[in-house]
Amino acid sequence: MNYGQVISWLNSIAVKNTPSTELRLDRIQCLLNLLDNPERGFKSIHVAGTSGKGSTSTFISSILSSHGFKTGLTLSPHVESINERIQLNNVPISQTDFCALANKVYSFWEQCETKFGFPTFFEVITAMAFLYFSEQKVDYVVVETGLGGELDATNALNSEVNVITPISLDHATTLGDTIEKIAGKKAGIIKQNSKTITSCSSPAFEVIQKAANDRNSKLFGLNRDFFYQIKQNNLTGLTFDYVSKEFRAFDLESNLLGAHQALNASTAIAVCGQVAELTEEKTRQGVKAAYLPCRLEVVSRDPIVIIDGAHNPEKAASTANFLRETFPNGIQLIIGILDRRDPVGILNHLLPVASSVFFVSPPFDKKFHDAQHLSNVAKQIAPNLSIQITNLENIKQICIEPTCITGSLYLAGMAKPTLFLNSLKSPSNL
Repeated sequence: MNYGQVISWLNSIAVKNTPSTELRLDRIQCLLNLLDNPERGFKSIHVAGTSGKGSTSTFISSILSSHGFKTGLTLSPHVESINERIQLNNVPISQTDFCALANKVYSFWEQCETKFGFPTFFEVITAMAFLYFSEQKVDYVVVETGLGGELDATNALNSEVNVITPISLDHATTLGDTIEKIAGKKAGIIKQNSKTITSCSSPAFEVIQKAANDRNSKLFGLNRDFFYQIKQNNLTGLTFDYVSKEFRAFDLESNLLGAHQALNASTAIAVCGQVAELTEEKTRQGVKAAYLPCRLEVVSRDPIVIIDGAHNPEKAASTANFLRETFPNGIQLIIGILDRRDPVGILNHLLPVASSVFFVSPPFDKKFHDAQHLSNVAKQIAPNLSIQITNLENIKQICIEPTCITGSLYLAGMAKPTLFLNSLKSPSNL
């Protein structure tokens, strides 16, 4: 298969996956067994959580790379290109390598039908990543879970270090309807005799602490074993201090914006300190070099346009906090939300920081809440707010004043190229 055919094949698998597709390990294990278990060929750092796991994974990979380690990274979902899901030293793999991996995995995928169906889209990408990193003989692989932890495809790993970022109510029908239940599923990544680092607070922390104790995993917690303090947080960047018993660094700078990124970066430093001897200079380089698209990303400064993928209430709260501090008089919002997400929870956080709102439901294979439905919900929450409906093609005409496009990483990924088809300044010119 050429690259286009590979994408068509993967898309055909993705279409068959539904929220009811059962989370299981037997499909991915079948595939990995046929590939001669590439997941056993590298050391791994496994990252789960509701919010911040992609950013934390990116920071970990960047810091380890800056210290000279050959580091693999898996992320999901992708925003601009499917190749983003498999990275080496924070650079997405080439189309040529992606295509070669897919062809290798495809021949075994056909042999791997179980009574629960063929391996899913995410399971195939996971197998491709593990195969690639085994072939590349990396020092470490940082693996972001897809959904949950215990039965997520990535949990075929036997990780040396486990990371659990903040947990909130999300995917409740699959993972459970309480923080404790969700934490229990995510704590399923904790391995026997490993190390676990978490930035969770109570009540999730107690669940993780028990799981770590039960599996003889040494636990390191935020505000117990490592600490951070924000010095600056605005459109020009984020500056913070990090302190633990073993390591400290001051005035660290991050190009990923928002107070929550100081938490994510600090968690990453704590993780890296368990697998490497850190230096302040290399840690500083790694934190500053970390890049993840569409996380409070400033894509234009004249006018100010921010693209953000906040797609659950906790992420929306972090985005709203940053916007409130940066734009005290409000900012225009363009919002689209996937229909499996909680629009009321998201809008309760975002609407109070808005000067006006446009809702959009893009024509895309991921189903979005209808823009009119979102408008009706918004009018109940903020009856005096200017609320309109638009389409994806019009957003560059709307962005003539400070604007934040948010509510979904899928929307963010579509909006970014749409904006730069025309008049707004390209990020490369900022």
